[in-house]
Amino acid sequence: QPFPRYVRVNTLKVTAAEAVQTLQDGGYEVYADNLVPNLLVLPPKTDLHAHPFVTDGKLILQDKSSCFSALALVGGGTNPIDGDILDACAAPGNKTTHAAALVGDLLSNKSKIMHYSSDNSNTTRCQKVSSIYALDRDSKRLKILKNRVELLCPPKSNSGVTVHPLHLDFLTLEPDDPKMKNLRCILLDPSCSGSGIVSQPDRVNIRGEADAAKRLETLSNFQITALKHAMTFSQVERIVYSTCSVHDIENEHVVATCLKEYNDTCKMEKQWRLISPNSLKDWERRGKVTSGLTSEQAQCLVRCDARLGDGTNGFFVAYFERESQFEKADSVPTRSYLSGNNALNGISVYDGQFDNHISKADANDKHPGEKRKVMERQQLQDCKKKQKYNRSKKSTVIANASNVVEAKSSMGVSCNKKSKKLKWKQRQAAAKAARLKKEKDQST
Repeated sequence: QPFPRYVRVNTLKVTAAEAVQTLQDGGYEVYADNLVPNLLVLPPKTDLHAHPFVTDGKLILQDKSSCFSALALVGGGTNPIDGDILDACAAPGNKTTHAAALVGDLLSNKSKIMHYSSDNSNTTRCQKVSSIYALDRDSKRLKILKNRVELLCPPKSNSGVTVHPLHLDFLTLEPDDPKMKNLRCILLDPSCSGSGIVSQPDRVNIRGEADAAKRLETLSNFQITALKHAMTFSQVERIVYSTCSVHDIENEHVVATCLKEYNDTCKMEKQWRLISPNSLKDWERRGKVTSGLTSEQAQCLVRCDARLGDGTNGFFVAYFERESQFEKADSVPTRSYLSGNNALNGISVYDGQFDNHISKADANDKHPGEKRKVMERQQLQDCKKKQKYNRSKKSTVIANASNVVEAKSSMGVSCNKKSKKLKWKQRQAAAKAARLKKEKDQST
């Protein structure tokens, strides 16, 4: 079952109302997402790649679950952010620019963080963010990141926040670096298996089970190293760790290992605690209880799984706060979220309207079950043909290689024969010349 096309409105360049109106005028069926501010929901397989608003950076084709990282970072905390943000593995830049848009909305009062306490009173918390540092260690990916930031976060947007792409390996960044003096938040979305992406399911499994397990272990070790490094920044108050993987070893295992190994080495007020991000309170699927995690801690973790009907790619989010943050909080809210869909009033909230979305041709088919069986048989035949072709192609390559070897071998034999014959002729000629000389000497 294909899930909807998700489109994020880039409020740094266009208002949500204008984006919705433009899409509706173009004949598109549009709904507002029920969780992520300024995220629009369109029918599955809607192609917007060439739409002017997409090419201009006003609309961003971004899956719902990948919006959770920035949403948790900006709107998930016990207290408002009062410093800079660091995206440790930023390219290609969707999460970086999403965080910039969320902060920009807050600073320009387009959106509010509402903290609901037990007496139902609420207050607006103002964020104080001036810079978002976006790191990537690969020069090619950094170029993509810079181009993306230039397109989506123009300096003239007056958002109050500036994105700074940096060519830097996060693991080499020192916590006491002068640029990081006002750093308060880290978003860490490191390399992972990508097993949650349904269009590229379990990319690591193509090498076989043994190689896949080894690859996952290598990834997990790197993720642990990166998250533990993020925890060493003493000035940082919150961390979001996320992956697009569904494997426990890249998710709950990493979280449990880092919590134990780091917290065992520092004082209570510097320890990290798992928190259920306030901005994702309404998301139902939660983490797994694994070794090192209690059921309460697992409930703080956010999971998505397309295979289980979540309507978005597989994803994982863990939100950490320092223990000292709870001492600063005047009251711990029972519910807190980013409310940014005020501009989307007038359009319906998405509630599964596309769950049974089929094309008009399929809708007119009187025998959909039989058609599906025929398609499955055709797919099986195509798969067998492809396998047969690959085997034939492989055999042809092997045969050609053998012919080349035989040809070279025969050429070698032929050359040896010619060489021997030439030497024989040379010996015969030398012998004849010696005989003629001897006969001449005898005659004289």
